[in-house]
Amino acid sequence: MVAVSNIDQDERGYYSDDPVYNISIGDMIRVSCRDADAAESGWCHVRGSDIQVIRACSEEEKERAHDEWIEKKRRERDEAKSAVTTERKAGQDKIAAWFKRYVGDIGLDPSGYSITLAMAVLYDLARTGSMAYGVGGEKEIIHGTWQKPTGLRASSLYNKPESHRNAAMNVVLNAGWAAPIFKNHVEYFQITDNGRAAIGAYENWMEAQSEE
Repeated sequence: MVAVSNIDQDERGYYSDDPVYNISIGDMIRVSCRDADAAESGWCHVRGSDIQVIRACSEEEKERAHDEWIEKKRRERDEAKSAVTTERKAGQDKIAAWFKRYVGDIGLDPSGYSITLAMAVLYDLARTGSMAYGVGGEKEIIHGTWQKPTGLRASSLYNKPESHRNAAMNVVLNAGWAAPIFKNHVEYFQITDNGRAAIGAYENWMEAQSEE
């Protein structure tokens, strides 16, 4: 006999695809392992016919066990999210530190995310030579029709909040990686030699990070 301590449940506390869905944490059960190796290791996949319930928990015990299981899953999810957030912030901090070393003091202290987005803008400008900031589109109804995004807003700055777009453009312009020009009374942004050099330096630095 064994006490059920952990089962693969869905959010309701039941098996999602197993006929023994009424087994609960805390129940005493007898399990028949047909595989000798699995029986020796203590792990085996079972079917409903392989299990005999010796003692079932009370409803209060089942409810408490289910609540504990929900809390455990929530805690595991929060811990996983926290680990991802910590790792992402560490990566962004490295990018911000690289930027400060590379451009020096230009009176700007951007986040790693802003710098990453600024590099995406630079790649667009390197590919096209120059691009307008463009319009956001898609979320703006003009004369009853949807207007498609254009310029940088259609590519590297697509679907980004305005504050993120502004932060990225501040990095590009303040670092001297791009310069505004006018064509047909429309403001475009053109990559500079410093911008092309920044792409190379950034790629070399990223490659060095991957080799560490």
